[in-house]
Amino acid sequence: MPDNKIYFEAKGPELLKRLGMTKTEFAHRMGIQKQNVNSLFASKNILIIRKAAEVLGVPFELLVSYPEEPDFSGCVFYSDYVAHAVYLHIVIPYNRRDDLFTIINGSGDDLGMDESSIIPLYDSDNRQFDFTVNLSSHKVLEWNYNEDLRIWAKVRDSGTYELQDKDMKPLLQIVGYVPNEVIPPKENGWGDYVEFCIDKEGTITNWPENPDLMVFADEGTLPKPIRSNKWGRAKQVLWDIRNAHLSHEELEWIKNNI
Repeated sequence: MPDNKIYFEAKGPELLKRLGMTKTEFAHRMGIQKQNVNSLFASKNILIIRKAAEVLGVPFELLVSYPEEPDFSGCVFYSDYVAHAVYLHIVIPYNRRDDLFTIINGSGDDLGMDESSIIPLYDSDNRQFDFTVNLSSHKVLEWNYNEDLRIWAKVRDSGTYELQDKDMKPLLQIVGYVPNEVIPPKENGWGDYVEFCIDKEGTITNWPENPDLMVFADEGTLPKPIRSNKWGRAKQVLWDIRNAHLSHEELEWIKNNI
């Protein structure tokens, strides 16, 4: 290691920016507080720098050398993920408490949750709304409802929003506060609210014309599995098996045949 400042200290903040990783995310993955990130950049501890290289997804040699021009070959930038986004998968929990959630059909009726099986886009197993939006057409892929629908909710920091490519492969994910740069209402969502006005054809009519998907490069992370409808059903099956009074032979049959 050279005696002068190592590259990690000199260019750490620039590297974060180029990779599309926020200080908050970097600190979380390094297991430190955000205010200690700058001090960490000044570290010459080989083990810390090696862990940082793993977190950032760059070669260790890049952080301990001092090149005139950084070599970013092999680095994957979050902005590249955003450029390939075609769909947005949205999962928001249902919370009826204090009228924080309303579902209004074309006749102006509040559908409530008394007949959850007929509420479109609702995953009753996990008590959440689970659907995918085409970012170009603003259409909901799972739409199967011949009426207008308005979904309004204060979900606070409980939602999951995942960019997907043309093959619906996960790209980047924001878990927590609503990215209202993309999710309506854009002007006054404050990171807490969602509002989807969906017509009979399944198009979200109040989707912003120019959503700022780069919020996923700034605040997003590589995705973790979203609990989808299939996961909810699988979990229920496993729960039923666990709580059933099965014989040893029956358990062995399940083990060998599923």
